[in-house]
Amino acid sequence: MGLITMTESTAKQPARRGRIFPERTLPPEELARGKAEEVISKALKLVLEWEKGYQQWVGETREKVEVAIEQLDRGEGIDGEVVLEQLREKLRKAKEAQG
Repeated sequence: MGLITMTESTAKQPARRGRIFPERTLPPEELARGKAEEVISKALKLVLEWEKGYQQWVGETREKVEVAIEQLDRGEGIDGEVVLEQLREKLRKAKEAQG
């Protein structure tokens, strides 16, 4: 039997890069000692907390998109090539900062 991994602190954050539940190890031995119900209960609580955080993120993202659409309608947009160059520069600086 494999390990079940989750964290309480990050369960409230939306999924990033395919990771819904970052690491918290629940050893199989706990399941073997009759703690399966407790582990499942905790896992369900973490899923509900994550869902709540995810829904908040969705709402915030929708609001940002609405603001962006309004800005574009007013002609306040930025040329796509300019945005891409800004993102490339930001990525380059982040890589330099890492080492």
